[in-house]
Amino acid sequence: MRATPIGGESAINASERRREIIEILFSRTEKVKINDLVVRFGTCRRTIRYDVEILSLTYQIGSTPGRHGGIYIDSPIHSQPRYLTPEEAAALLHMLSYIQEEDKPYLKSILRDLARIDRL
Repeated sequence: MRATPIGGESAINASERRREIIEILFSRTEKVKINDLVVRFGTCRRTIRYDVEILSLTYQIGSTPGRHGGIYIDSPIHSQPRYLTPEEAAALLHMLSYIQEEDKPYLKSILRDLARIDRL
């Protein structure tokens, strides 16, 4: 995972930040404090809360209020998100030239999300 930019360096975009937040949640067995994410990403609580709200549309994210609270993955199957191998990504990139134009956005979305390919 990427370190937080310090000083005048450019911050990561919302998509990258959300990807890192979900990776953090999947990799931890304990609850993650919102303030820890605020410090890590150099942003405000409101931004992190909005990110968690957006992520909760896709992932089961639970939260516990209070001093010993935090957010966590609320799922009986608690495993790291799966990403495509380089071979799988290469196969999908190859298929991109063979599918119909109206289907290309779906495949590009899969490549962005699961292969971490941003420029297509």
